[in-house]
Amino acid sequence: MQLSSRISIPNYVTKRFFVLYSVPFLISVLLIFLTDPLKVVDLFYQTLYLSIFYIGLPIGVVFLPYYGYFYLLQKYFKVTYVITVTALITTIIALILVFIVIQKTYKSFETRSYFTKETTSQLSKKSNELFEKETGVKGKINKLKMISRYNDADNGDFTLTRKRYYDIEVVSKNPSDLQKIPRSYKFISVNG
Repeated sequence: MQLSSRISIPNYVTKRFFVLYSVPFLISVLLIFLTDPLKVVDLFYQTLYLSIFYIGLPIGVVFLPYYGYFYLLQKYFKVTYVITVTALITTIIALILVFIVIQKTYKSFETRSYFTKETTSQLSKKSNELFEKETGVKGKINKLKMISRYNDADNGDFTLTRKRYYDIEVVSKNPSDLQKIPRSYKFISVNG
């Protein structure tokens, strides 16, 4: 097949070629969205984290089926090894970009699903009650932070644990009260 007199495309490059080479990426994206995308992203980040300690072995194991698939296509289409490696690297890069997009766009989803208005109001009320119980003074919420991040991998098995927590600071409602020191309450939810 020739596009112009200077550029020629090999005969094996057909629509079927492109469809078969894009199947692993499309199936992976479909599976990501059929399961919990945030958990898949967390699992991928944990695999990357483990790869630091095991010299890339976990990432190699994750992408081994992709290589096997592309190797079979290499034999079927009788293409060079460079095309197989290029397809593998392109798929890996595309999946990493999907993970980055999911991480950025699903932050609002995470806020809606884990940090709901109902949970926020319940924990704010509980913080006020604890403040009144400890100090004997009516309190009001001064700061409310909703935080979602990985903690240190201190659990001994080199896995990262996602922690979501509320950090609520309560101060005295009446500024003339002697109780001026704010109290901070932390409510933690590990892995959802």
